[in-house]
Amino acid sequence: MDKRNNIRNMSVIAHVGHGNSTLTDSLVTAAGIIAQEDVGDVHMTDTRADGAERGSTIKSTGIYLFHEMSDESLKLYKGERDGNGYLINLIDSPGHKLGVAMRNDEKKLMGKALMKQVMKTWLPASRALLEMIVYHLPSPSKAQTYRVENLYDGPLDDAYATAIRNCDPEGPLMLYVSKMIPVSDKGRFFAFGRVFSGKSVQRTVIWMASKLEAVEEVPCGNTVAMAGLEESITNNATLTNEKSVDACPIRAMKFSMPPVVRVAVEFKNQAGVGELHLDVCLEDLKKNFVCGAEIIVYPFEVDFLETVLTASERDVRCRFKNNHNFLCMSSQPLENEVVEAINDGCFNPHDNFNASKFLSKKLNWGEGGVENIWCFGPETTSPNMLTDKCKGLTNEMKNSVLSGFHLASKNGVLAGQEMHGISFTVSDIGLHADVNKRGLDRVASAARRAALASQLLAKPRLLEPVYLVKIQAPEQALNAVYGVLNEKRVEVLKEKKIQRFGNPLYIIKGRLAIQDSFGFSQSLSDATSNQAVSLLMFNNRWEVMYSDPLNARSPAAEHVNRIRKRRGLGLQITTPSDLEAKF
Repeated sequence: MDKRNNIRNMSVIAHVGHGNSTLTDSLVTAAGIIAQEDVGDVHMTDTRADGAERGSTIKSTGIYLFHEMSDESLKLYKGERDGNGYLINLIDSPGHKLGVAMRNDEKKLMGKALMKQVMKTWLPASRALLEMIVYHLPSPSKAQTYRVENLYDGPLDDAYATAIRNCDPEGPLMLYVSKMIPVSDKGRFFAFGRVFSGKSVQRTVIWMASKLEAVEEVPCGNTVAMAGLEESITNNATLTNEKSVDACPIRAMKFSMPPVVRVAVEFKNQAGVGELHLDVCLEDLKKNFVCGAEIIVYPFEVDFLETVLTASERDVRCRFKNNHNFLCMSSQPLENEVVEAINDGCFNPHDNFNASKFLSKKLNWGEGGVENIWCFGPETTSPNMLTDKCKGLTNEMKNSVLSGFHLASKNGVLAGQEMHGISFTVSDIGLHADVNKRGLDRVASAARRAALASQLLAKPRLLEPVYLVKIQAPEQALNAVYGVLNEKRVEVLKEKKIQRFGNPLYIIKGRLAIQDSFGFSQSLSDATSNQAVSLLMFNNRWEVMYSDPLNARSPAAEHVNRIRKRRGLGLQITTPSDLEAKF
């Protein structure tokens, strides 16, 4: 563990049922922990009972592997190393060939059975993969030299950044906790993370799949689990030495896709219930967090976004009660190219030169048009835009308008869902000449109300999240597959036939609304007797629900009413005139 040049950190990531646990078993076998004949059967990292029953990893599981390389296998390796022994910190993550000689009966296998047989037959896999890990994954001492700027949230020349950059075991402790792992004792957790500098020495253990082994210390470059921190950490954190009060945190991990499905729970008896860690699954919630208290589990709910189809019918004019002040605003849909550019980080509203160049050359916006862009929102990065045609506004006024825009774009007028792809323009602001009569405290509220009213006047619509579906099935299961696709309203995009061992295999691609996806994989397996394999991928695709949510009998209105009820908003959507009224 002290030989930083001989440490490798990696994670096995694959979709459910695609052999990641079997592959991990193969690597564990090469390290001498399980027997070769047990590969694909042990599933050593399926440590939970529900995971073992389903034959798939439910929670990320860590394991330490030691691999001794031969001189022959290392003769082409040019990197720094300390001997031939390598420690691999491996994490098997849950799901979100080859010259292999197989018998004829084995070639008829499908799905998981085929994958298992291939992995058991492909004997060189573990050795080849382990050598690839050693050759192509950087050691912590090398990787941290160039990753420190993405890891550390403080000055890159202070003592902590320097220690991380050098992977210095004698430097100050810098340890990032990425998750909390429940243990058998109810309410207790191990904090799991990685040491980037210094050494972790108090109540430290190493994670060996279902076993935790106590060690005196874990030096930098390794992953580690620690006991006794559940009262202080609920999700992730940065740990350092007691005297390192000027250290800055290591940046939290960011996920590229937002959550689009949620579930609500309620306690039947509120007495004696403590603080909950809401990021764990319901089974853990029942067993580890609420001490057996009964809970009511409500149906899964899908998050939507709110957008508009056209420009608003007119400018909205929000008036103040003192009759001296007003704010005018309009809205219109953003071009898809602009939405994609904002999501991809192609330009920054505060970088006028590059933003103007991008918009004029790539999207045919007029020169200088970007100068009127105030910001994106909510949270300055989402694909909604605020522009202005006003002149001479003070920074105080501008900041108040920005606050109102962020509030509105975070909670749209239909159901309090985040807006998407809407451009708002402040066309006029009238404020009293006397500063004492301007009511600046109400400008943010006026901007919010104006944005919501202009949204209502621009044919508001819901956007629903959509999965990309990929299905593999033999010819004899095709009718059953299409039966399920029709039942679940899957839009088929492409069908491809592949001749395989004399038995045609079909690959079908399509789109499936996430609200219709619950139970899809199970229905497909049941209908085809496990002959079809499905893959559902969310790549941040949202599609317009063209039914009018303002029409009480429309399907979109049903979704709006359900969301408003869940959020306690009341069933009546406010009107533009109510939002424009004096306040």
